[in-house]
Amino acid sequence: MSNINHDIEWMVAALAPWAISPHPNFSENAITRVSELALVTERRDQRELDRYKVEEVQDGQEWQVDLVKAARESLFEETQESSTESLWRLALDARLPLGARVSAALYGSLGLTELELPSVAAARLLELFEQLSERKNPNDHSSSARLGIAAVLQQRVARLEDACGYTEARLAVESVLEWLPLESEAFDYDFPVSQGISWSASKVQKDVAASLRYHALASKAHLEQLSGDTWVQVVRGRGSWVDERLNSRVAERDGMMLRDSFETTFESTTGTRYLMRDVASEKGYAALLVAELAGHTSRIRSCREALAKVLLLEDHEDVHSAREALRLLRQSRATKSLQSALKWIRSQGPTAALVADATTVISRASSDRWVTEADLSVMEAAADFLAPQDLSRAIKATFLLSETEQLSGRADWAVQDKIWKTLARLVPGSGEDDFIARRAAQHLANPKLLAEPFSSTLAKVVESIDWASVGPEAIKLWKGWITSETEAKADVDELRSISAHFILGGVSNFGTLKDLERAAFLADNGLPSGENPEIIDEARSSIIAALAAEIEGARTGVLSFGGLSSSNVASAFAFRFADKEVWIALSDFLTNPLVDAVFKEKALDRLASRAQEIPDPVKKALRHKWTSVIEGARSDHFFGPKPLPVFAAAVRLGSALKIMSHSDSLSSVLRLAASDDPARVEAARTIPSILSSDDATWGHVMLLQLARDKHPEVRAEAGHSLVLSLRQNSEITHSVKARIIELIASDGIRVPLRIIHAIQMIAPKHSELLQFVKPELVSLDQDGSPRIIRSAAREALARIEIAGSKETTND
Repeated sequence: MSNINHDIEWMVAALAPWAISPHPNFSENAITRVSELALVTERRDQRELDRYKVEEVQDGQEWQVDLVKAARESLFEETQESSTESLWRLALDARLPLGARVSAALYGSLGLTELELPSVAAARLLELFEQLSERKNPNDHSSSARLGIAAVLQQRVARLEDACGYTEARLAVESVLEWLPLESEAFDYDFPVSQGISWSASKVQKDVAASLRYHALASKAHLEQLSGDTWVQVVRGRGSWVDERLNSRVAERDGMMLRDSFETTFESTTGTRYLMRDVASEKGYAALLVAELAGHTSRIRSCREALAKVLLLEDHEDVHSAREALRLLRQSRATKSLQSALKWIRSQGPTAALVADATTVISRASSDRWVTEADLSVMEAAADFLAPQDLSRAIKATFLLSETEQLSGRADWAVQDKIWKTLARLVPGSGEDDFIARRAAQHLANPKLLAEPFSSTLAKVVESIDWASVGPEAIKLWKGWITSETEAKADVDELRSISAHFILGGVSNFGTLKDLERAAFLADNGLPSGENPEIIDEARSSIIAALAAEIEGARTGVLSFGGLSSSNVASAFAFRFADKEVWIALSDFLTNPLVDAVFKEKALDRLASRAQEIPDPVKKALRHKWTSVIEGARSDHFFGPKPLPVFAAAVRLGSALKIMSHSDSLSSVLRLAASDDPARVEAARTIPSILSSDDATWGHVMLLQLARDKHPEVRAEAGHSLVLSLRQNSEITHSVKARIIELIASDGIRVPLRIIHAIQMIAPKHSELLQFVKPELVSLDQDGSPRIIRSAAREALARIEIAGSKETTND
C-alpha cells in the first residue's frame, strides 16, 4: 500500500475543510475539486462557488466530479437516496485513492443515517475498513493511511451508537485508538493547504488525528457510562484546532438566534426588513454536518437537538421543518425537548409531520429490530392518527425497547413503565386487545415490578383495553388475580379496583381505600350498595382533618404538594351529600388568607360551575371574607406554576356569585389577556363567567381575538368559551359561529377536541343553538380524523340528537 497516502486531502476536506477551502480574504483564480468539496462541507458552495473557477479534471479522474456532486446532493432530501448510493459506490471502489474513499464513506454514512439506516452505514463502514486495512496490522500502514482508517472506524462508532449497537461500538472505539497514529508520529504526505492558515499539511493531519482521538475517548467514556476512568481523560483533555473551528460554527448558529430574538423583541415596529442574509438554521446545518462527518457522538446529538429547536422556532407550521425537527430530536435522544415538540405538534399540527415520522419509526423498527425511548414517544404521540395495521406494528415494535436497553446496560422498571405507558396509548383501535391483556397479565405475578408507579401505568392499560374483544384465557388470568385472597397492598389497590370495574363490572377494593381517597370515591360515586352509612361520617372526619392540617401547614410554613386536593374533595363531597359540617370547614379553608391559592383553585372552580347550588350561609361567608380569597397568599412555588397577575379561579367564583362588580371582573380579565400564555388561557376561561345574558358582544370580541392567539392552548380555551357563550345574546353571533367552525376544523387535536367538549356540555339544554355545527361534526366522525376526535364528535352528535328529540316530544 505504498500509494495509499495519495489524495488524503479529500478526507481532510470532510474533517477539516477550513484547511483546504479557499479563504474569502484571499483571491484565487481557480480551485481544485477537493477545495470545492471543502466548500460543500462548510456549506459555502451555494453562496460562493460562482466566485471561483473550478479546475477541469484530467482523464481518468472523473470520479472527482462525481464525488463532489454526490456529496452535495446527499444533503438534499430530493436527491439524498440516489446520491448516497453513488457515494458508497465510490467509497467501495478500490481504484480510488484512500482519501477520496474515506471522504465518500463519511458523506455516505451520514446519508444512510438520515435515511434511517444507521445499521447499514455501520456494516458498509466495516466493509470499507476491511478493504483499506487489507487485514494488516496498523504498523504496516503509513501515518496518513492510519489516519484515514481511524476516521472510518470513528464514523462507525457513531453509527453503531445511532443504531443502539452498543456492544459492537465498545469494540469499535478500541479499534479507533489502536489505528490512530501516535502523537509523536510524523506525517510525510503533503498537499496544498488553504491560504487562510499558516501551517503545513503535516500539522493539519496532526490536528485531525488529535481531534479523532478526543472524539474516540469521548465515545468510550460515554459507552462506559462512568464505569471506567476514560471520562477523566476527556475532562482533562483539550480539543484540537479542528474542534475549535466546529465550536465556532456552533457559536455562529447561536449568535444568529440571539440576533433574530433581539430584533423580534426590540425592533419589531421599525419596519426594517433584511434580504439575502444567512439564517440560523443554515448555520445549524453547517455545524451539524461537520460534527456528523467527524463522528463526534456527543456533539452530533447536541447539534441535532439545537438545529431541531431552530427549525421549529423559525417556522413550526411548515410540514418539512416540523418533520425534520422531529427526526433530529428523536435521533438526538433528547427526550424532554422531543416531548415538548410532540405535544405542540399533536395539539395544533402539522400532524402530517408527526404521522410521517411515526410511520418511519415503525418501519425501521420492524426491519432493524431496535427502538429507543424517543421512538416510543413518537409512536405514542401519533397513536390517534395511525391506522389499525400501523398500531399493531407499533405495539410489537414497542416491546423491542426492553431488548435494546439491555444492550446499553439499562433494563430497570423505568423501561417497563415507558413500554406500558406507550402501549396504553397504542392499544385502542389496534385489534390487539387480547394480545395486550395476556402480556399484561404476565406482570401480575411479579411482586417486585407490580408496585407504584408501574401498577398505575398498568391500570391505564386496563382502562384502554376493549375487554369485549379479549379471549377467555386472558379474562380467566385477570379474574383469578382480582379475586385472589392475597393480602391487600396499597401499591396495587388502584390496579385491582380498575381491573374489577372493567372486567367484573364492580369495585373490589372500596374497603381498602382510606381517609381522603375513600372520601373522594364517595364524592364521585356515592355510597356503594350494601355499605354502612357510617362510612360517610368517617369520610367527613377525614376531610375536615385534611383541611385543618393544610391550614396548620400554611400557618407554620410547611407546604405539601402532590396527591388529592383536600379542598376539591371537600367541595365534591359537600355537593353530593349536602354536608353542612364540610361546607363550614371548606368555607373556613377558602377564606383563610394564609392558605396558598394553589390549594384552592380546583375547589373554587367547582363552586363556580355550580354556584346556584351553594348554600346561602356559605355564600354569605365567602362574601364577608372575599378579600381574603381574592388577595390571599399566592406564592411562587418551585413545584407549581408561576402565579398569574390575578387569582383567576377566584374571579370566576366571585363573578358567578355576584360578589365582584362587573368592572372589577372585567379589569381582571383584561390583565390576564395582556399577560403571558397561561394567563391568556385563564382569561379565555374566565370570560363566560362574567358575561351578561343581555349582551355578550364585548366578551365575544375578546374571545374572537384570543381564538387567533399563537398558542394552541389559548385558542382551544377561547374556542371552548365561544361555544359556552352561545347562550348569551350578541351582535356578532354570526362571527362567533364562523370562528367555531374554523377552529373545529383545525389541524391537531387540542383545539377541536376542546370545542367538541364544550358542545357536549351545552347540548342537553341548548341543542337548538348547535345545529349550525352538525355538518362539521359529521365530517369529523370519519376515518380521516384522529380516533379521539371521531369518538368525541360522535358523542356530541348523539347528545344533540337526543336533546332535539326530547324537545320535539315536549312540543
